[in-house]
Amino acid sequence: MNDAYQASRNEFDPMYYLIGFGIFVLLYLVINKDKKKPAKEPELDPRKNLMSKEELRQFDGNGPTKQIYIACNELIFDVTGSDFYEPGGDYAKFAGRDLTMAAANYSTDDKYLDMDYSPEMLLPVNQEQNIQGFFINFCQKYRIVGKLVINRKEQ
Repeated sequence: MNDAYQASRNEFDPMYYLIGFGIFVLLYLVINKDKKKPAKEPELDPRKNLMSKEELRQFDGNGPTKQIYIACNELIFDVTGSDFYEPGGDYAKFAGRDLTMAAANYSTDDKYLDMDYSPEMLLPVNQEQNIQGFFINFCQKYRIVGKLVINRKEQ
């Protein structure tokens, strides 16, 4: 009997491994049943927030929210907190305005503010480069909050 007992102890029995693995899985599930994954809020595309020039004008830093938005190349940027666009700042006249054509002409003249612009316009290469330079700068520094539409019927 001693030989039979020794032989049975030396045999490989996969059933013991399966039972051990099953116990491990059950313990894991019991321990982690209360841990819930945090719900991730879906990120909204800010370019779907369409805004007309009249609506953009409300964000000049003087309203109740004190938010300052500017538009460049059809996108609207939140420049709130930038001293340049705050009331009394160097570029305060750009607050709440579309400055694309002012950027194209590299000018701070009021006549270029709120001029209609679309990427389909055929501007000289140097003006297109000016717009792209300003646009890239705004994209790097400020948060995009919407898209400027010329006519609200485009929604």
